[in-house]
Amino acid sequence: MSDNKKSFILYTDLKSVVEKLITKDREDGTNNTGELFYHILKYVNDEDPKPSNFIIEMAFEPIKLQLKRDLIKYEEIKEKNRQNALSRWGKARKKDSKDMQSYATAKDRIISNANDADNGIDNDIDNDIKDKINKKEIEFKESIKPFIQKYGKDICNNFYLYWSEPNKSKTKLRYEMEKTWDVSRRLANWVNRDKAFNTRINGTGAEPNYQKL
Repeated sequence: MSDNKKSFILYTDLKSVVEKLITKDREDGTNNTGELFYHILKYVNDEDPKPSNFIIEMAFEPIKLQLKRDLIKYEEIKEKNRQNALSRWGKARKKDSKDMQSYATAKDRIISNANDADNGIDNDIDNDIKDKINKKEIEFKESIKPFIQKYGKDICNNFYLYWSEPNKSKTKLRYEMEKTWDVSRRLANWVNRDKAFNTRINGTGAEPNYQKL
């Protein structure tokens, strides 16, 4: 989660998934419901948890995608508030034009010693990395668009959100860390995996073969 963000939203439509898990737990004597909530809490605390089984992995996937969307909204709001604060500060400086010399620029105030200067350089490097990541995300999204008509927007969007997740150092997207990559085959496998989960969780068929995407 983002720095200083101490809460997250849990949506009411999760109730249907939890009900199915509870039903299976009661029948099989398992505890997948509790495991799912524990997995969610570990994830939002940046512990990078590994799912304990197939059911937890598949039940958590749509929750994870929603958490990522919420985090993006949070960052956008935070940035908007920062820009508003800067704008108000800029107007205050302009109003007090008689004493303009008493104000230092933001750059002058921040870079006051050698260490701060190094931090300024690091920020420039970080911005370059962000630009590269954003470019990769756009290119990746374009590679998925041709499949929207075949698989639908929701599936393609979830596929994009999952495989465009950056690593901890923010230098690579998830799909770039795979040894091999073919969008067409990965999407087909993604759809089969989604169907397999629905079959397993609804108890409408035999346990499917599981293949890692």
